[in-house]
Parts: sequence; C-alpha cells; structure tokens
Amino acid sequence: TKTTSQKVSVKIKSLSLSLKTNSKKVVIHDLVQLKASTDGGVGSKRYRFSYQYNGKTYIVRDYSSHSSLSIRLNQNGEYIFYVKVKDSRGSIKETSTKINVYTPTLKLDKFKSNFSSSLTLKKVKLSTQSHGNIGTLLTRFSYKKDGKVHIIQDFSKKQTCTFVPKKFDNYVFYAEIKDSRQKIIRKSLSVDFSPLRLRSGLTSATVGTTEKIVKDVVKGTKLSFSSNNQSICKVDSENGIIMPVSQGKAKITVTAKCGKDTVKKS
Repeated sequence: TKTTSQKVSVKIKSLSLSLKTNSKKVVIHDLVQLKASTDGGVGSKRYRFSYQYNGKTYIVRDYSSHSSLSIRLNQNGEYIFYVKVKDSRGSIKETSTKINVYTPTLKLDKFKSNFSSSLTLKKVKLSTQSHGNIGTLLTRFSYKKDGKVHIIQDFSKKQTCTFVPKKFDNYVFYAEIKDSRQKIIRKSLSVDFSPLRLRSGLTSATVGTTEKIVKDVVKGTKLSFSSNNQSICKVDSENGIIMPVSQGKAKITVTAKCGKDTVKKS
C-alpha cells in the first residue's frame, strides 16, 4: 500500500469591525441605537460596549453575543462609544464613534391665519409651525374679546383649528405650545371681521354737492360704485363719492371685495 500526502494552505481572514449609529447628534433622552458589524475572524463573536463621558469610562454591557445596543442619554455633551469584539480564537478588535447630546430650544416658528380681514362672519383657519420639542408637542388656540380669553381648542397634538365668529369685531387670536418641559410659548395675531358700512341717513343729497358713501371698510378692501341713473347722480369710484347733478331719484350700488369676499349694498 502506497500513501501520499499533500500540503493544504489555509488562510484565515483577519478580524475587522465597524460601528454604526442612528444619529451623531441626539436630543437629550432620545434613544441612541448602535450596531456593530464584523468580517473575518474565527468562530463566534462576542461584543463589549462602553462609553466615555467627561473623562470617565462606563461599561454598558460586558462581552456577550449581542452586537447591538440601545441606550438613552440624560446629560448634554460629547459621548465616545466603544465596542470591542473577540472571536473564538481570542483575536480582539476595537472601534469607536462620537455622539453629541443636546437640549433643543422649543420655538413657535409660525402662527398664521388663512386671511387677515373679512367682510363676512366666515370660518377662519389658524395654524402653527414649531420645532425643538422634547416629547409630545401640544398646542392650544384661544382668542381675547372684551378683556376675556376664550379657549377655542385646548392643548392637543393638533396644530390647526377653525373658528367662526358670531359678531363683527377685531379678534386677537393666540397660539400656545408646550412640550414635556411644560414651558409655554405664545404668539398672537389679529383678524378683522368688519361689514361694509354705508353712511347712515344718506337718502338725499343736494345738487352740486358731493357726499361720501362708505363709512369704513376693513384693510385690503376694494370698492366700486355704480348709479342706475347718471343723469340724476354721478359717482366717483376713485374717491368714493356721489355727485348729484339734477333733481330726481337714483340708486347707488356699492360693491366691496376683500379676498374672496364680495358684498354689495345699495
């Protein structure tokens, strides 16, 4: 019996390690997620997680088969997270990543309405845009009238609300926001609900004189005037006046436009 032998070269790929995180910049108390990945080495791998903060090192989890870690950090500052991996042959690799933890400033960026003035008692929509909250952001809407504050929509997750006024007036609306820190931030805006008002008692005018027709209007209103009998009474739309030229009767119509509102009075 003849025995032969052959040399076989076995190469073991060296152990390598990488560490990924869900974010390099994390809001205080938010969840930090770390995931270690390996390549090469021999057999099973075991992982050790620690971090360095203010010059001190803290072991979060000693060697185990778990390659990921989730942790909440309760102090602002820079953290250096380390992960060590060890294979069944005893080879060890280590890598690290920096994470900055900060406390955001709660800000109410925008508070707006879908219009600023109206000739009618129509529904107004109020909305906000905010950022920098810790935990759930809550918003409250209210308005002030006759020295009293009236709640339209109490603190909730909704950042919009609607309101229908019952009376013409200038309404001051408020938006207030808060988060888990309970600090309230407020902004206000005003919406003017005002009807088209003609001068009272304007049922007669003297030939050769001029009379102003409209008492007052909300900001942004465009007016136009017409007369059904120009030989009796002419109108000056640019200046909003009537000019009686002879005796008789004439019907004067005023058309007011403000945004999507159109109102006519005679």
